[in-house]
Amino acid sequence: MMDLSGVWNVELLGEGKFVKKKGTVNIPGAVQEQGYGREITKDTEWVSGLHNTFWYERSEYSYAQEHGTNVPFLAQPPFVFNGLARYQRKVSIKEQGEYFLFIEITRWKVKAYVDGVLKGEIVSLVAPFEFNLGKLDVGEHIITVEADTSMQYPYRPDGHGVSDALGASWNGMGGEVSLLTRAEYEKKAADRRKYAAKHKREICVEDGKFFVDGEPTYFRGTHYGGDHPLTALPDTTGEYYRKMLRTIKKYGFNFVRCHSYCPPDAMFQAADEEDVYILVECDMWNVFNDGIEMNDVLKAETERILKAFGHHPSFVLFSPSNEPGGGWHNVLREWVAYARETDKKLGYEHRRLYTAQSGWHYDTIPQETTGTDFLYLHKTNFGELGGGIVRGPQGWNGRDYNSSIEGAKIPCMCHELGQWCVYPDFGVIDKFKGYLSPGLFKVFKQSAKAHGVLSMNETFTRCSGKRQMMFIKEDLEANYRTDGMYGYEYLDAHDYLGQGGALIGFLDAFWDSKGYVTEDEFKEICSETVILTRLRSYVYKNTESISTSIEVCHFGKEDLTDVDVFWELKEKYGEHTHIAGGVMSVSRIPKGGNTKVGRIERGLSNVKKSGLFVLEMSIRKRKEIIAKNHWDISIFVKDNTESKAFFTRDVTEAEDALKRGMSVVFCPFLSDMDYDCPGLSFRNSFWNAQMGPNWVRSMGLVTDSAHPAFQGFPTEEYGGWEWDDILSSARGIQIPPEIKCIARPIDDWNRNYSLGLIFEAKVHKGKLLFVSANLEGNFDDRPAAYALKKSLLSYAASDAFSPKQKIDFSIVSDHIAPLYKGFDIISEISMPGFEPDTPIKENEGFMAMADINPNTSCFVKNLKLPARIKIELTYPVAVTGIRYLAPQSDRHFLGVIKDYRLYGKNSDGKEKLLSEGTLKNCFEEQKIECNAFETDILYLEVLSTYGRGKTVRYRKEREGWFREEREDPQYLQVAELNIMFTGDIPVRHNDLRFWRGRSARHTEEIDD
Repeated sequence: MMDLSGVWNVELLGEGKFVKKKGTVNIPGAVQEQGYGREITKDTEWVSGLHNTFWYERSEYSYAQEHGTNVPFLAQPPFVFNGLARYQRKVSIKEQGEYFLFIEITRWKVKAYVDGVLKGEIVSLVAPFEFNLGKLDVGEHIITVEADTSMQYPYRPDGHGVSDALGASWNGMGGEVSLLTRAEYEKKAADRRKYAAKHKREICVEDGKFFVDGEPTYFRGTHYGGDHPLTALPDTTGEYYRKMLRTIKKYGFNFVRCHSYCPPDAMFQAADEEDVYILVECDMWNVFNDGIEMNDVLKAETERILKAFGHHPSFVLFSPSNEPGGGWHNVLREWVAYARETDKKLGYEHRRLYTAQSGWHYDTIPQETTGTDFLYLHKTNFGELGGGIVRGPQGWNGRDYNSSIEGAKIPCMCHELGQWCVYPDFGVIDKFKGYLSPGLFKVFKQSAKAHGVLSMNETFTRCSGKRQMMFIKEDLEANYRTDGMYGYEYLDAHDYLGQGGALIGFLDAFWDSKGYVTEDEFKEICSETVILTRLRSYVYKNTESISTSIEVCHFGKEDLTDVDVFWELKEKYGEHTHIAGGVMSVSRIPKGGNTKVGRIERGLSNVKKSGLFVLEMSIRKRKEIIAKNHWDISIFVKDNTESKAFFTRDVTEAEDALKRGMSVVFCPFLSDMDYDCPGLSFRNSFWNAQMGPNWVRSMGLVTDSAHPAFQGFPTEEYGGWEWDDILSSARGIQIPPEIKCIARPIDDWNRNYSLGLIFEAKVHKGKLLFVSANLEGNFDDRPAAYALKKSLLSYAASDAFSPKQKIDFSIVSDHIAPLYKGFDIISEISMPGFEPDTPIKENEGFMAMADINPNTSCFVKNLKLPARIKIELTYPVAVTGIRYLAPQSDRHFLGVIKDYRLYGKNSDGKEKLLSEGTLKNCFEEQKIECNAFETDILYLEVLSTYGRGKTVRYRKEREGWFREEREDPQYLQVAELNIMFTGDIPVRHNDLRFWRGRSARHTEEIDD
């Protein structure tokens, strides 16, 4: 073998400005990491279809742009280049003969030349590149390699084999680059066959279950998309993969799904050594239809993968594509048969199973689905759960997804489970010491600093992480409880750096712990043996009973025989007072499924004080603990005492009382706060708020859990299940960050609002306790809300209520803006000459601009500017302006108003210019203000919008995804127009969760 690593000459071909275009590079290596390519600017074209092209117009991404461009949707390489690079070097042949050029890693369309003569061309994203150079004479020869990384086929630009999302668009050569003799070349193939013979593997499906080497197996996996933050090219030493695999094994996982990606041999080898299973997806996230070229490309890539890596025992699961488009059903069922036959021809029969795709439902119900060895999806389009879902909250609280896969004759695995975000720990920035720069983290960090919340970073990460683990626990346990589910892929145990930054891992992008969950804690819900319950709730009244079954999901190597199942309900903190407990002796828990081992039926009348409790369970054989699990529970005792605290929901009443020196609990109606006070949610954001934007962007809660205001409402620092009902009917008020909160919501890192939920302060002559949650209702129906309200009122009436901080009441009152007042005055909105194109039926034409719900928008296509929005009022009033809200739920923020004029019609029918100006491209509510003007007709004239100009889009067609340069049609999109006017009129108030209607998204990837 002749090692060709070292210095090569290189030239980048193509037009345009290069920082460096010609010179030398070290191989293995990529040109971008060695100073070649183009500088990154706001106009850089990225290989991605999942970001806002005009991101730089958005206010929230204006941060950290002083010293070069930092993009907010990925970790960026030092330079960008997608195109043709020519590499050359001399070689000296000592012995005449037939030679092969072997390049372990390169991409995409690669040609090999000897002395200027073309010797071969390969177009691939998978497996080593092997070129037969023919007979070479003794002496010096020039080897030329041309690697063209531009789009060779109509791939979706978001597949991890091609996308910039995780840094896949490098141009270079990696791993072994060598000249091989015929004998050396053939030895590589022979070594693979010998390895397979020595490392046998057999996987099959029997009775609807997976069996690996005869043992029933449950696949507990996480995601990997080929990211290497410190190096441009994938690791070929195995060091990176060994760290990754050893880490996830410590947390209980046993398999890795390679999303639209095929890793190099080093990962398979590491997985063999660490006994971790791998699922491969052919580097594809593509369109498949009968008779198109992509079907042949898929077959060619499949053959390369199986030939290069089929000998590895870790490679047990194979899929053609993530979330395929088009009429894929028959095409990819045929692929299953093709892949199986290819394996057989290679001598690798029965070493792996095949699924027809990853993600979507089939064209048949589960019990009739054929042509695939297993179902790997997140919904089946069947059953009583919406869309036949097999992940998420519909299976929580002791439930399951049985109805979604009822009757399935083959095993099911859940695709992309658990995408719950965690607020970023900006300390990770210091770890980016290699190829990728943390542009997105730099933007978010500066945003946090500008909004005054950066000092809370550590607390935000810890509390949002603790909350995330609650949901991951629910997701995994629901999966285990479901008959026919024998696996899941958790997306993701480590943070995902693309698509806006999906910070969903309990490990950071470098596979290091974030510190809020230990290995042992996570293994309670991710291991061969998991104890399960079917608790219907985690919030109880002491007048109720805990009634639940105990189940064990066991996939260990042996049956569990003669074991004891211990359970105990006790106080979580303090004295750990025992409430109830017991032991169940079980003669046998067979491996390979779920076993019901008993029930718990216990009343809670012996609980005399509201508190936090924990239900602990363990399986023991003599003194050995085989498995354990626990569930946090809140138990509330009704407080019948009456408080003398002054409670009001009216802002005027509140301020008058404060001026008189009273103690006031002010709780505004949910309808009475402006749009800068977003709705809250108990659940953390899903995937991320760039990909799935929403007015509600909760990331958890931070409470001062030891505060006397919580005396009757015990709570965790991070706000446990006791907040579920409360936060679903609450809003966060924007406050200066220096105000100390008793309960502070954590906002999404793209927006970084400084929010308050509960805080106290001296105001005027009095004392204010503010809370922006609907706490109405009785103890029987809303025990947690009832208890919190009682606790706050009791505290406000006590001597302990002595706020230290002083604020101006305007901090609160400036955000009180009864939204129904501004909505009810509107009788009609129209745009003469145009029709709305609203994506969801809940929107009623142009009135979607004033439907209260900020998550819905009126969307108008093919506008000619200037264009007018006509707003007719129910009767004349003294208009002082409009509260305007730009779209909140559209990833691309199409048609956001930029320049405007506002006119009002006089009583004599003439128009008067009331206001003109420029609006920001942002999430915040903006006021179009004017002097009071009596009118019943307004015209908002749109002069220009954001997002205009030529851009690159990827268009999905029957044959695949195609790049096109275009200027989008003129759009207009408005979330809310809310009229501001003077005058005393009756105003509606209520606590309806007006933001809960379906979001007006123009994208399909997010399913939360």
